[in-house]
Amino acid sequence: MRAPIYFPSMVMEMMPLSRAAQAALNRGRLPREVQFRVPPRANKVRGGGPRAAAALPRPGGAMPRVLTPPGRQVEIKKYLEQVYDLRVRKVNTANYEGKVKRSKAGLYKRPDWKKAYVMLEVSTSGTAGA
Repeated sequence: MRAPIYFPSMVMEMMPLSRAAQAALNRGRLPREVQFRVPPRANKVRGGGPRAAAALPRPGGAMPRVLTPPGRQVEIKKYLEQVYDLRVRKVNTANYEGKVKRSKAGLYKRPDWKKAYVMLEVSTSGTAGA
């Protein structure tokens, strides 16, 4: 029985390669790490002052935290393995806030984004297709 093909509704934009990754590709090998820009999924707690923290429910007196929703890293891993036939060893993600910019019309904010660090399993034979 065949595993189901996984097509999530997310856009992944590959970030520029590092020098080490470019050198590995020039030798005909897969790089150890590739970086992607993916849209963030978690809503953040804004206005983190003491009043905002006091207004949120805190079980056991813990400060409110915003966590990355479970499964996002798994979604990225499954997507790369099933669509591009890559062997992914590990996926780490980092959330970034968009910059606040100034224009003639006033202040505006660029959208938030998430960066995915994808560690690939490097084959022992050293070929990209193996």
